[in-house]
Amino acid sequence: VSCTIRLHVGFLAIALAWIVGVYIDDMSAREVMAGFPTRLFLTLAGVTLLFSQAQANGTLDLIAQKAVRLCRGNVGVMPVMFFGLSFVLSSIGPGSIASTALMAPMGMAVAGQVGISAFLMAIMIGHGGNAGALSPFAPAGIIVNGVMDEIGLPGYAVSTYVNNMMAQTVVVLAAYLLFGGWRLLGCYHQGELVVPAADGTNSTTSGLERRHWLTIGIIGSLLLAVILVDVDV
Repeated sequence: VSCTIRLHVGFLAIALAWIVGVYIDDMSAREVMAGFPTRLFLTLAGVTLLFSQAQANGTLDLIAQKAVRLCRGNVGVMPVMFFGLSFVLSSIGPGSIASTALMAPMGMAVAGQVGISAFLMAIMIGHGGNAGALSPFAPAGIIVNGVMDEIGLPGYAVSTYVNNMMAQTVVVLAAYLLFGGWRLLGCYHQGELVVPAADGTNSTTSGLERRHWLTIGIIGSLLLAVILVDVDV
């Protein structure tokens, strides 16, 4: 169903759970609905809505474009920068899928302009997103940590996140060496780079406006509150 029509599979799963539980397993409707992970749903919905706002008002695009220009035209540094950007964005909330979708148009456009292997750039962005996927703030990390708590393995959130990040970094380092990224370290791109936004449109890098600073402040406050004060995400 998920591959053929646009019906949300979560809603379909609830309906199927009802059919299986009530009509096959003789459970009551109340027992079936008690299995709905309300806390997890609220967490995922909140994180998703927060970062969709950050993308909609241009904050994430603007930060990514400014980060690319920090490379100062050094072609060999650009793949590493995209890995770092994908990792950070994935870690602070959007998760691997959203961060990859955000960074891919920029990364592939930049790779074509400066002569970076498209395959190498795809690896850097994809594994950057995966490296941050098990962050306590990311959707996959929230799900994994919740399941581990339920099966009696609490307290492994940080170690799981760090170990996954290290494994993805090893893959990226190997790709950087195998596909010639290191050979580009002494090469510089002359001229202005056209860095598209996540929707594929070209845009100029302007300064951070009030709405961008407000968005950054809110996201930063969320991270600090969770890390320092143990506030529920």
